[in-house]
Amino acid sequence: MACGYAGARYGRDSLTVLGSGGGRYMATTQRRSTGGFVLQLLDGRVQCHVDPGPSAARDLRDWKVDPKRTSYIFLTHEHNDHDCEVPTVVEAMQDDMGFSSKKGTLIAPARFFDTSRYYFRLLQRAVAIHEGDVVHLEPGLTATATPAWHSDVVPSMGFVLEIGSPGSSLHYKLAVTSDTGPFEGYAQAYKGVDVLVANLLRPDGITCRGHMCTDQFIPLLREIRPAICILVHFGRRMDNEIDGNQVPAQVRKIEAAIGGGTRVIGSEDGQRVEFARAATR
Repeated sequence: MACGYAGARYGRDSLTVLGSGGGRYMATTQRRSTGGFVLQLLDGRVQCHVDPGPSAARDLRDWKVDPKRTSYIFLTHEHNDHDCEVPTVVEAMQDDMGFSSKKGTLIAPARFFDTSRYYFRLLQRAVAIHEGDVVHLEPGLTATATPAWHSDVVPSMGFVLEIGSPGSSLHYKLAVTSDTGPFEGYAQAYKGVDVLVANLLRPDGITCRGHMCTDQFIPLLREIRPAICILVHFGRRMDNEIDGNQVPAQVRKIEAAIGGGTRVIGSEDGQRVEFARAATR
């Protein structure tokens, strides 16, 4: 991909990793933060916060991301390491602590809205989404809810965001997988995306029901073939006090297995990925 083409396609868009960790171990120990990640879209004008889990408020402060710039919160499912700080982020994104006007949009699985929560009244818009739904959030930003296989009790879903208008210079697709194990249709759900943000809980062939390990992920990534793959949501087996950080080795393993054409990034807390720069390296 030529540098000029990538720059035009992605503009100044980026992803900031507030927390690269996921699962109970990371949420409770904070060996890796668990605040989710923030997207800067539409040439950096629109800010979205995905899955604000434990430590989100601290991570926003530490990595100098202004929550008042956030227009959209995306929630993939109701587990503590994903939704714990949704109320805090909703409050933080308001223009004043008196909450004199409604602000922001929360996009979440429909069941999340079954019970009334106090902070819903602060939002300008609440979008209850089901798998397969397509929501036009604003000109140049559309979200499609994709399937996930995570829990029989707690519905989970991913998202494909279409950024920019077809035919315009800034136009690409970005996908968020959510927590999911492999399932028939995974690769098809994300075929054609340019940026894939994939939850990868465990290394090598160490499986965990409803999640993904490296050996399960490799054949799926071979099919999807995005320009950029950003790995997030690492669990205890990926980084712990005894075995240390396994993420770099897993990135090398994935890159060797899939060959060229996809930039694979193993995220770290506070890392900012500029899509145009990442796609041309």
